[in-house]
Amino acid sequence: MDILHAVSSLEIGGAEKFVVNLAIKQQESGIDVGVVSYGEPMNPLQSLLSENSIKVFNLQGNILSRSIKLIKLLFSTKIFHIHSPAVIRACFPLFPLLSLKKVLYTIHGENTAKLSMMRLSHRIAKLYLNKTLAVSEGAKDSVAKRYAWSPDKIDVVKNGVPIRTIKNEKDSSIEGNILKIGIISRLIPLKNVSLLFDALNDLPLTYKKRYCVEVFGDGSDLNNLKSHAKNLNDCLIHFHGPCSNEYHMYSSVDLLVLCSNSEGLPMSILEAMSYGLPVVSTNVGAIPKVISHEINGFLYPPRNKEALKTILIQILDNPHSLINIKKMAQKYVLEHYSIDQVNRDYKHIYQKL
Repeated sequence: MDILHAVSSLEIGGAEKFVVNLAIKQQESGIDVGVVSYGEPMNPLQSLLSENSIKVFNLQGNILSRSIKLIKLLFSTKIFHIHSPAVIRACFPLFPLLSLKKVLYTIHGENTAKLSMMRLSHRIAKLYLNKTLAVSEGAKDSVAKRYAWSPDKIDVVKNGVPIRTIKNEKDSSIEGNILKIGIISRLIPLKNVSLLFDALNDLPLTYKKRYCVEVFGDGSDLNNLKSHAKNLNDCLIHFHGPCSNEYHMYSSVDLLVLCSNSEGLPMSILEAMSYGLPVVSTNVGAIPKVISHEINGFLYPPRNKEALKTILIQILDNPHSLINIKKMAQKYVLEHYSIDQVNRDYKHIYQKL
């Protein structure tokens, strides 16, 4: 294989979806690419890779059996591209072999699960990594605190998404006075989804029949949110569970809402904008670098229900204002976050290893 990507699983997540996007684009470019996953074969994103004829290798069992399987793969791989701190930890016993290979590490997030040996495995990783990259300045700078690494030698290569279109302009549903509001997220307290429910519940009665909420995702907060939704007045909220079909999710809604208390740059924002959907989001992390308020989306302060209500009322009062915002959202992602450009960037980096 030319390139072997490695992830901790192929569950639905930002890093995992990026690997799927990049691997598919590399495959289309004629590169022999594969993906190593420490997750279950039934993980939802694995089927997307298989549908695109990309080889997936599931490393399961105890640490010895996983290591033996990976060693066999590495002998037939030119470039090993790691996308998860958990994979760095899993590779700890193999560092003598990895020092003989071309190994790249992309840091996707700004936080790491507090697992044993995480710092030690990253200290050892410095002995065999040929290049370390980060998807954002925040992720780059976070390594000083997380691993006691210097960020100086880490370059930034942004996330990338395919640019897609949704059949038939979805303005018809808005013109029919039903605004479909989407939540596409892990349902955990940090995402603060209940803020949207409370903001909608506080809207004047004249707005109550003019929207519905479509929730895609799963997580520890799911049951609390379902209970919360039952106690709301006249708010139509549908819970769909996790979904790996991007087109289905983004074609089912008119705009995406994020209520997170903190974020880096969620893939869901880039994905929604790539489909030409406007995004309403808290102005946290790198999000304000992508969304310009009332130009290609909407921003409001975290935990600020009144500000979110104001934006929702503004949209419900003038849904046609979304048409230009949709165009600007897709244009921005095309120019700055296209997977085609990211593929070209990585190709140049691979050639220099």
